[in-house]
Amino acid sequence: MSFQKLRLLMKKIFQIQIFLSILTFQLKLRSISETPTLTFSNELITATVSGEGYKISSTTLTINQSGTYKLTGSCSVCNIEVKKSTTDVILILDSLTLSCSTTAPIALKKSTSVTIQLEGTSTITDLENINNESTDENFEGAAIKIKGEGNLIIEGTGTLNADGSRCKNGIKGNEKSLIKINSGEININAANSGLVSDGAIIINDGVLNINSNNDGIKSEPDLTDTESEGSITINGGTININSKGDGIQVSNNLKITNGNIKITTLSGFNDKTFNSETMSCKGLKASKKENTNRIPSIIISGGTFNINTPDDAIHSDDSITITDGIFIIFSGDDGIHADTQVILGKENGSNDDLSITIKYSNEGIEGINVKIYSGTYNIYAMDDGINGKSDSKANSPNIYVYGGEMYINTESDGFDSNGDIFFYGGNIEVWGMNADGLNEPIDHDGILEIKDTNIFAGGTKGIHAVHMHIKKKNQNYIYSYSTISSDTNIYVYDGNNNLVYQTKTPKKVDYLFYTSNKVNSDFYFADDKGRIRKNFGINIKLSFIFSLIFIIF
Repeated sequence: MSFQKLRLLMKKIFQIQIFLSILTFQLKLRSISETPTLTFSNELITATVSGEGYKISSTTLTINQSGTYKLTGSCSVCNIEVKKSTTDVILILDSLTLSCSTTAPIALKKSTSVTIQLEGTSTITDLENINNESTDENFEGAAIKIKGEGNLIIEGTGTLNADGSRCKNGIKGNEKSLIKINSGEININAANSGLVSDGAIIINDGVLNINSNNDGIKSEPDLTDTESEGSITINGGTININSKGDGIQVSNNLKITNGNIKITTLSGFNDKTFNSETMSCKGLKASKKENTNRIPSIIISGGTFNINTPDDAIHSDDSITITDGIFIIFSGDDGIHADTQVILGKENGSNDDLSITIKYSNEGIEGINVKIYSGTYNIYAMDDGINGKSDSKANSPNIYVYGGEMYINTESDGFDSNGDIFFYGGNIEVWGMNADGLNEPIDHDGILEIKDTNIFAGGTKGIHAVHMHIKKKNQNYIYSYSTISSDTNIYVYDGNNNLVYQTKTPKKVDYLFYTSNKVNSDFYFADDKGRIRKNFGINIKLSFIFSLIFIIF
């Protein structure tokens, strides 16, 4: 082909491309101009921009075809329905104010697929009487209701106020439904629960503010529903929950990869109205339902959390895994509790990836097995700081510490295991009960093994001091039975008088313990007045204690 012919061919191709671009743009303009606009006003619905795919019957708008529909205006007795099995529907809520007392203001019938796009501020209010739920067959009990196997996506730059404070729920999805939030600001008030789906909930971004008289966000299928997923996934966004029940509850998996989450149940950790026998007011909760095969778990790999609850802050009827994130917790019960296993941090992970601060709790962290790999921990507990607890099935509890930076201050045992405790790494400062008490900084019923770990422990010697529990080969240690007042500077020096460790007593104590893989008989304790009487121990591998004790003044 000659150069001239090639130029002509390329010119024609370019012209065709320009033509197609213009045609596409015109089609888009035509599509925009033909988007039906339905205006709600004075208890009427009118088509200010006409189109197809909908039906107006009195005060009910029914969407029966795929397409985009713009909804605006205000009406106090109107409602919107998306017909059963209608998919690929986009509802643009443009500063829409809608309320209804006979059914849900927005109802997506079974097997529908709808995206709500937010423009401006829209307020959707369900005025149904919650007392009519059992007698009214049309009762929906939510500002936005998604029937079985329906999908709802909410996104946009605007704000949605979903008010279910007079009926029941804010936004509710039935069996096998999916609710996904991509963006926008969503404010929910609910007489019962705020955002609910028996199927699944996915939050990718946006701002979500929930005030509810029961649970904030929930995915909990009925007992007879064996097909719904019952899961919640949070990948981002800002979530603020004030609830009188649980903050976020699932009966299957709760997965959180990112987000800024703040949860307060009742009035917080010291709420005097909380009754643990009749109420559940946990922060994050994965609960197992009877007669189901779902195994509830909580998996968190990122995010910022501020949780304030009179109940457990984070609770699973099975397991909890937290690898990354920042946590500030106030709990009237356990800070973190799993009925089986708690895993914190990552193998060979950075301590900067995970930060857990439990400012108040009954027990800080509890599970049958607790494994800590990395992270920074600051725990205050009225009972045990970290507890390996037996269950009714007689599973053997163990605590494993492979790394991390820990400060634990308790009014009972710092570490307590009904089985074994294994320290294989990390830097730990732990304070147990104060002087003359019965609980120790480290307490266990089985083996205590310490390798490659720096531990400073203080409190009371209790029934058995820490060093009297050691039953396997460990690194050397020093300890002291001296009584030391609160707010006293304590130092650990090596044989060359080099400062190895420094801290301050948070309470009156009569027992100190320090171990590292560098300790020898020349190490000693001191305060601002000078040396503190101490003992030195070398452990050998036997079934119970044999120690070589050197008393140094």
